[in-house]
Amino acid sequence: MQIYIRGKELIVKTNKPAENLTLIVHDVMGREIERVEINGKFEKRTYLNLSKGVYFYRLLQDNRTVTKGKIVLVD
Repeated sequence: MQIYIRGKELIVKTNKPAENLTLIVHDVMGREIERVEINGKFEKRTYLNLSKGVYFYRLLQDNRTVTKGKIVLVD
């Protein structure tokens, strides 16, 4: 599984169709900014309407954390 950002577009790629995946993006204060359901797709692209800064993401499958990481948006 790959998660990366291109501009303000967040891209999630999987090796097989995703089932019951949820991507949650939080700001540095822990507030949920974005929640995206990913089901039955090899690739999901989501436009993030976020200001520059640091954000954190968690990818959940069946409500369990699969992976987590950081997103840094710059101009």
